Amino acid sequence: MHKWFRKAIAVVLAGALFVTCASVEAFAADGSATISAAASAQATSGNGWSLDADGTLTIENDAGMENWINVGNNPDSDDAYSYYVKTVILKNQVTAIGNAAFQFCSNLTKITIPNSVISIGNYAFNRCALTSITIPNSVTSIGEAAFLHCENLSSVSIPDSMISIGDSAFNACDSLTSVTIPYGVISVGDSAFGRCGLTSVTISNSVTSIGSGAFGNCSLMSVTIPDSVTSIGDGPFWHCTSLSSINVDSRNTNYISLEGVLFTKDKKELIQYPPGKAQTSYTIPDGVTSIGAWAFGYCNDLTSVIIPDSVTSIGEGAFDISEKFTVYGNTGSYVERYCKENEIPFKPLSEFPGGSTPSEPSTPGTGGGTSTQVPLQSIALNTTSAQLAPNGTVQLEVSYTPSSTTSNKTVTWTSSDDKVATVDKNGKVTAVSKTGGTATIT
Repeated sequence: MHKWFRKAIAVVLAGALFVTCASVEAFAADGSATISAAASAQATSGNGWSLDADGTLTIENDAGMENWINVGNNPDSDDAYSYYVKTVILKNQVTAIGNAAFQFCSNLTKITIPNSVISIGNYAFNRCALTSITIPNSVTSIGEAAFLHCENLSSVSIPDSMISIGDSAFNACDSLTSVTIPYGVISVGDSAFGRCGLTSVTISNSVTSIGSGAFGNCSLMSVTIPDSVTSIGDGPFWHCTSLSSINVDSRNTNYISLEGVLFTKDKKELIQYPPGKAQTSYTIPDGVTSIGAWAFGYCNDLTSVIIPDSVTSIGEGAFDISEKFTVYGNTGSYVERYCKENEIPFKPLSEFPGGSTPSEPSTPGTGGGTSTQVPLQSIALNTTSAQLAPNGTVQLEVSYTPSSTTSNKTVTWTSSDDKVATVDKNGKVTAVSKTGGTATIT
């Protein structure tokens, strides 16, 4: 089981151990039930913190934060006040929001975080009712599961002071539909935005690391990996069933997108097939040696994948797909052994539907098979938009579906306005205007 799945399960179990019974149930004459909230808490205080009768918690300093965590919000204490907190005010002497500081404050909808705070701890706001959060430009890190299960959180502002976003930091934030990861962030942790309602994400070109399952089980429709990324974990977009293409900046020296499928730049490892890609059959290019964990997870439109003999490693859950799915390959191959060991339907290439063995796709420098005519279905570009400074460049690359097509692949490039940008015969675009403008490259 993958690291991020282990963590997710651990989190669920931890959450299940703490139940707050703070509502009153009354039955009307007709047998219907009416639920009313518990009465407000009496004003109370501790060392460096105070909670007034209307649910406003004020924490004066770091000592007050520590005392609140250990006394006021301690789930093992008979005097825990987490349920009564509705608003939090942190004074300028607070420099860190501690681990589990407001965990299970299920009525907390508003917090003011001052510029004195530099870090947000693990599980800090787990299962709160926050609808929006503005993180000040002083915070450099968000801890593990900091906003886990904040199901009402629909808006989050991440500052450019941020360096790292921890594992599961925003996991299961169902109402969060869009997020911008600003320039300055270096790492996005495992499952950081997993199970969110995200339909769009912007990843800045300061990010170097994207963790396993970082955006798994979201509603993303498109995503672009910037040129700065040097490390991507397993299944970064697994179960994103609306995601039809994974784009990679052409300047990235570590990763590449082929037909919208994410590979390492050397095309040796297939990392992620976009689960929402509307295609029933896919041929893995010859020369690929490894298929990453969860690479085809929840790609439910796929009914078959053709795998070449070059593949000698397949990660966990790589083919967690529908029951109608079949792997095709050569008998006696590693792929056949893997499928038998993992109870995945396997058939020899000779039985591929259509009565003929499809030609093997050829990867430059590795050779490849030939013979059968394979018609072109569609083409795609590695990027569909770019903002360039004067003399800036971007390399356009074309991918073909299927990659094994025998159709003519000759491409002729043109620019709609050579005074704004030019394009050479190889697809290299150069911005020439010093006053700005827009050009369309076709």
